[in-house]
Amino acid sequence: MLRTHWALKRVSTHGRRRLAAAVALAVSTVPHIAYADGAADRVNVCADASEKGQELRDAGKLRAARDLFVKCAAPACPVIVQKDCAGWLADVTLAIPSVVVSARDENGADLSDVTVKVDGEVLTTRLDGHAVEMDAGAYTFRFERAGADVKEESLILRAGEKRRPVRVTLISAAQSGGSFTVPKAAWALGAVSLASFGLMAGFGVSAETAVADMRAPGGCAPRCDVDRVNLARRDMILANVFLGLGAGAAVGGAAIFTWEWMRTPARAQPVQTVRANVYTNGISLFVSF
Repeated sequence: MLRTHWALKRVSTHGRRRLAAAVALAVSTVPHIAYADGAADRVNVCADASEKGQELRDAGKLRAARDLFVKCAAPACPVIVQKDCAGWLADVTLAIPSVVVSARDENGADLSDVTVKVDGEVLTTRLDGHAVEMDAGAYTFRFERAGADVKEESLILRAGEKRRPVRVTLISAAQSGGSFTVPKAAWALGAVSLASFGLMAGFGVSAETAVADMRAPGGCAPRCDVDRVNLARRDMILANVFLGLGAGAAVGGAAIFTWEWMRTPARAQPVQTVRANVYTNGISLFVSF
C-alpha cells in the first residue's frame, strides 16, 4: 500500500531557486568539501523529479513516477530530497501491479508464439513466463496466433496485485471449424423469397377460387364475363411471377450461403452439391455434404 502521508511538499520554482542558493552558500562556507560546477542545476533537477514524480503517482501512473523517484533518490541530490524520494520509491514499487500472460492449445500444451495486445497496443510478441508490470486499471487483453481463433480477456488490475495470471486457451481453426456468419445478402434474399412465396400463394388461391366459381354448377362457364375471366387470369399470372421470383431469390440466397460456408476455414465436411427443384406449388432445396 502507498503511504498515506507524503513528507516532502512539492517545491515551487521559487523555492527550488532558494534551495539551490542555500546549498551553494553552504558549500562555499564548509571547508574540505568541493562541489563541481552546476550544483545548483542538480538541485533543480532533483526538485523537478520529486515534484513531477508526486504528480504522476497521484494520477495513478506509478511506473513513470518510479522512474522519477529513482532520479531524485540518487546520491547527487540533497539529503532531504534523497530521503523522501527513497521512501516514495519503495511505496510505488510495492504498489505497481504485474501480470503473467500465458496461452495453451486445445491439448493443454503451452504456447510461446503468441502476440498479446492490451487495448490495441502490443504488449509482447512472445510468451516467456515473465511478469510484466502495468499501471492499475481496466484492460482488455487480445491473444493472437497464426492458425488459431483470437481470444480476448478483460480484467481490472489493482494496485499492489503482483503476478496476476492471465491465461487463455487458443483453439486452432482446424479444431473449431472456423467462425461462420450467415451473410447479410443471404438473409435479404431469404426474406425476398418468403415474401414472394406468400404473394404467390395469395394470388394463386384467388385465381383458383375464381376459376372454381365459374366452373361450378350454376356458374357462368363457358360464357363468363370478360372482365371476370381477365381478373382470374391476372391473378394466375401474378402467382406464377411471384413463384419465379421466390424461387430465384431462394436459389441465390442458398448459393451465397453455401459459398460463404465453403470459404470458412477447415470445414471437415464441405458442401458438395446444391440442387433446387421448382414445382408449380412450391420449391425444394437439396444440399449434400
